[in-house]
Amino acid sequence: AVHTSKEELQMNNINNKLTKEQFKQIRTELQYTQREMAELLGITIRAISYYESGQKPVSKTVSILTKRIYVAEQ
Repeated sequence: AVHTSKEELQMNNINNKLTKEQFKQIRTELQYTQREMAELLGITIRAISYYESGQKPVSKTVSILTKRIYVAEQ
C-alpha cells in the first residue's frame, strides 16, 4: 500500500492530481464510505467508484478538495 502523509500532501504541488491509490487511502483513513465522500465532494458515488478503480483519473478539483479535507481532518 502506498502511504501518503499529511506533510507529503501539504508539500505536494497543488497541481498534482491524486492517484487512485492516494484517493482511496485518504477516504478510508478518514473512515468515510463512498457515499459520504461523494456527498462531501458534491460528486456521485459512481464518480468515486471510477476514481478508485482507475476507470477515470481523479480530477484536479476533486484532488485539491480531497487534500484540503484530509489535511483539515487530521
